[in-house]
Amino acid sequence: MRIKSLLFFLWIWVIVSCNQSEEEIYLQSVDQYGKSINQTTSTSDKFDQNNAVENSEIKDCGDPVVYELIAGQNIDVGEITVTNDDTKIYITYETSGDWWLTETHLFVGEKSDLPVTQSGNPKIGHFPYHGEHGHVQSVQFTVDINNNWSANHNGELCIIISMHASVVSKNSEGIIKQSETAFGKGELAIEFNGSRWGWYHNFCLNTCDYNDENESNSSSENGNDGSGHNTNEPGGGGDLTHFGFIKNDIKDCFSFQELNQLNWGWANQFDYNSLIDPQSQEYPIYIQIEDNCSENSLIEVGKVSLTILGSNTEYPELEMKYTLMTNYKMKGLEVYVGWINPISNGALTNSITFQKMSLDTNSYSFKKGIIDWPGIRTEGEAPKFYVISKVSI
Repeated sequence: MRIKSLLFFLWIWVIVSCNQSEEEIYLQSVDQYGKSINQTTSTSDKFDQNNAVENSEIKDCGDPVVYELIAGQNIDVGEITVTNDDTKIYITYETSGDWWLTETHLFVGEKSDLPVTQSGNPKIGHFPYHGEHGHVQSVQFTVDINNNWSANHNGELCIIISMHASVVSKNSEGIIKQSETAFGKGELAIEFNGSRWGWYHNFCLNTCDYNDENESNSSSENGNDGSGHNTNEPGGGGDLTHFGFIKNDIKDCFSFQELNQLNWGWANQFDYNSLIDPQSQEYPIYIQIEDNCSENSLIEVGKVSLTILGSNTEYPELEMKYTLMTNYKMKGLEVYVGWINPISNGALTNSITFQKMSLDTNSYSFKKGIIDWPGIRTEGEAPKFYVISKVSI
């Protein structure tokens, strides 16, 4: 009798433990500050892939698909933009207002590899792309397109994408008011089968068509693209990287080592009050800045407009809108903005850090909440702040 009772309680314990482990997997993935899981788990496919393919968002190559970033099931806290070129997929998380990213988790791949529990709940902590962030409002992932992904019956390369984030809302003193888990949600979102809320999407990659003859000409040794343009010159489409900077009237020149050479750029000072919305100021982006910031050979490649948004609210922020000329593309962006002068004796101070983004676009909007600017605004003086905008082109 005792043995039967013991076996009965053991059976009950196994059932409870299994349910508990599934619960813990979900909760750990939502609130795992200080902990990272670097492995991917494959699970059985319990979903109808054909149904997912019907719920597809199809765009031209490079055009974005925009998803809402929904926290707590019904709070709009920002958006997620997804696009691709012929080799990579770009996923950009952006929060708005007083919402900030603390963690991001991303799955991109075939349906059979989507990490879910036996009951269909998402195993967020096992999503292969993830990061922990010190309260930022923009994060981008770059994912290589896998040649082994299967095409559907229409010849489209369609994969599953699920986008999760942990977000917080902060007051003007930077104190956290609210913490939530969030998912990207599009018009054709598919709910997970389990009891936990969240969505995934079928994403059909944009097709990139290139002219084979032009490709052949552009790869010739003389660097000519077949149209008379030298691909080794700025904007010609070659692999040579140029660094672009904006230049204000009040500026400091500084040097930096990159790409095995000495480069030059500007740190700019701005008047906060002169940029308060609806006012804004526009500045050119220059490349080919020579020794000691000589301006003899400058080439203008685009514009940046600066605006202070929400100056009469608790959470004002600086918005910088980048627009390049049609024959240029931004490969990357590094931005410093703060009350602290980042330059000392022609060099960057040790305390300065840049927010860095990988891009592949002609236009981009960067925002940074003023409560996250380093340094303290000097009382009794006209507020001045500093910006370094380094664009890789």
